[in-house]
Amino acid sequence: MTNNVPELRFKGFDGEWELSNLESESVRIGSGGTPSKKEKQYWNGDIPWLTTGDISREINTVHDFITKEGLKNSSAKVIEAGSLVIAMYGQGKTRGKVGLLNIESTSNQAVAFVNLKNSNDKYFFLSQLSGRYQEIRKMSNDGGQKNLSLGIIEKIKVSITHDIKEQQAIGSFFEKLDKLIELQGKKVNKLTELKKGYLQKLFPADGAAVPELRFAGFDGEWETKKLGELFDERTTKSKEGELISVTMSSGVVRANSLDRKDNSSSDKSNYKMVKKNDIAYNSMRMWQGASGVSRYDGILSPAYTVLIPKEDSNSMFFAFMFKKNNMLQTFQKYSQGLTSDTWNLKFPSLKTIKVVVPSASEQHKISNFLVNLDDSIEINLEREKVIKDLKKYYLDQLFI
Repeated sequence: MTNNVPELRFKGFDGEWELSNLESESVRIGSGGTPSKKEKQYWNGDIPWLTTGDISREINTVHDFITKEGLKNSSAKVIEAGSLVIAMYGQGKTRGKVGLLNIESTSNQAVAFVNLKNSNDKYFFLSQLSGRYQEIRKMSNDGGQKNLSLGIIEKIKVSITHDIKEQQAIGSFFEKLDKLIELQGKKVNKLTELKKGYLQKLFPADGAAVPELRFAGFDGEWETKKLGELFDERTTKSKEGELISVTMSSGVVRANSLDRKDNSSSDKSNYKMVKKNDIAYNSMRMWQGASGVSRYDGILSPAYTVLIPKEDSNSMFFAFMFKKNNMLQTFQKYSQGLTSDTWNLKFPSLKTIKVVVPSASEQHKISNFLVNLDDSIEINLEREKVIKDLKKYYLDQLFI
C-alpha cells in the first residue's frame, strides 16, 4: 500500500493524495488590524470585527463592531464569508484555534484569514486543520511570547485529494460529527443549568425555612439543627485499605483513578478510615467544595475529615447541600487561619454550623431526584466523549 492514500476511504474514490502548502490551496492569506481606540468614531458601527476570542468551529456573530471610518483608517480588511480563520496569538488555549467564518467581517491582527480556492471544500480543510490543533500550536515562533505568523500559516502542510467530491464527502462527514458533538454539548449544558436551578429551588433561601419548590406530600417548615446533631466524626485510624481521595469536581474517588502522581505517605499508620455512605472532605478546601459521599470503604489522608451520618441524616442530601454557594460561604466563615492558604475547617468548628433540614423522607426524595439528574449529566457527558473519540479516530484514518 502506498503512503499517499488514507487508511480509510469512502466507496468510489481512489488515486493518490498529495501533501501541499496551505498557501498553494488558497487565493489569499492575510491578517487584520485594529482601529485606534482613542477615536470613538471608529467604533460601535455596523461592521463586524473579529478577535481571537470569537473563534469557534463556526462563527456566526462577533462581540465588537467598527465603522467605515475605522476600516478606512486602519489595517483591518474585509474577510469574505466562507473563509477559514486561525488564532495566531494567545498563551492559553486560544492560539492555534481554527474556525469557519460564516459572515463577512473584519478582524484584528491576531487573526489570520485563509480564502481557499473555489476548487477546495471548506469543511474538508476546517476538519483537517482543527484536528491538528496541538501540532499547529507547536509551530509557533520561539521567544518570550509564542505566536504564529502568516509565514508559518502559509507553509502549513495539508494532505489533500484533488477530487472535490471526495473532499466534500469527507467534509460533510465531519460537519455532521461536529454538529452531533455540538448538540450533545448543549444537552449537557442544559442539564447542568437545570441542576443549578433545582439546587436553588429545592433548598430554602438564606433565612427561610421553606423551599420555593416542593414535592407533593410534603409541607411545614424545615427544622434548624447544628451539623453536630446530624453527624459524628469518624476518627478511627487504619493503614490497611484502598486509598481514597476527595476532589472538588468529582467528590470522593478512588485515588488510583486520578491522573496524577501518588503523593501519599509511605507510612499510612496515621490515615483515617472511611466507610461507604460517609461524607469526607478536605479540611483546607471545604470552602471550595472539596467534599462528597464515599461509595467505597477505604483510608484517607489525615488532611481529610470524615463525617458519619446519624439516623435520619441522608448523606447524599447533605452532599448536595454542602456544594451550594451559601454553604461554601459559611464554611469559609467558620474556617480558621490567617490566609486562604491556611484556612482549615475541622469538625469542632463544623459541628456548630446551623442548617435547616427536612424530614428523612423528604431528604431522600430530594437526593434521589438530584442523583438521577447527575446520572443524566454523566451519561450525556460520556456520549459526548464517545463522539469526540470517534471523530479523533476518523481524523487519523481519513487523512494522510
